[in-house]
Amino acid sequence: MLLHSEQELLGGLCAYIKSINCAETLKKVWIQNSKPYSITLTVKKLQEMINEDLAMDHDCFNLVIRKIMFENIELVKKTKGIVSKHCLDLQFWVTTDFGRPPNYRKNLDVEWLAETIRSWPGISYSVSRCKTILMPIEFNGGFILIVLNKDTRTLYILDPTPLNPIYQYNPNARYVKKLLWTAEYLPKAMSKTCPGSIWNEDIFLWRQIIIPDVTVQNRELSGYLVSLFMSTWKDVELPLPVLKDGYKLRKRILGQLLIYKDNECKYNMPSGVLDFISCICNTQQ
Repeated sequence: MLLHSEQELLGGLCAYIKSINCAETLKKVWIQNSKPYSITLTVKKLQEMINEDLAMDHDCFNLVIRKIMFENIELVKKTKGIVSKHCLDLQFWVTTDFGRPPNYRKNLDVEWLAETIRSWPGISYSVSRCKTILMPIEFNGGFILIVLNKDTRTLYILDPTPLNPIYQYNPNARYVKKLLWTAEYLPKAMSKTCPGSIWNEDIFLWRQIIIPDVTVQNRELSGYLVSLFMSTWKDVELPLPVLKDGYKLRKRILGQLLIYKDNECKYNMPSGVLDFISCICNTQQ
């Protein structure tokens, strides 16, 4: 094989996925994981990850966050540490029906809402003892990240989306509805998951800090940036990545999903794709 570096291998693999135009092939499931709930990614969804005109798919995003948390849990097990950072996927936010007209909202199932914020499997830990909760928010294809720190009662906002001109005179106003919504629904879930904990407080009353110097690209890239922030967040010392190539980030995250070790449908992939994946894994050792 003429390709050697991880970037070259990933570039070749992405080029192949991008070239697929067979309708039957696009429907095939290449990635699946059922822990703690089932997520399936078809070839079409994977192909859309490297389409710069499209926002990040919810299932793709949720699987990336699952991968981040399980890797953190494995590290905690090896180091005999504690889980201090609890990442939510989009299930909590989607369940709240934000942005939907009142007449079209589903009846809220508080038990299910609580389920969306419970601890991840693989290790025994209590969300009530976690120092931070990372909560992604998505609306109309734009993603932002809310980070809650219970020790300092501080709410951080990381927003990689361009400013809508209607907020040019008061940029902070774009977060008010989302924060009020979160402050309403988070205690409802926490009352079941962590009754009596600090997480039941009205977080809208906490100190609010908008993190400056966040990389701002187009809305379509924001989901990829938010997942990157969630993987690297370490309190306020986060060295925010300087992103020069959004397409490179898309390829990188697609690559992470393709080599996901807990993929239950790995052998649905063609042998040539599996060869590429094997070579990529070898370069990382």
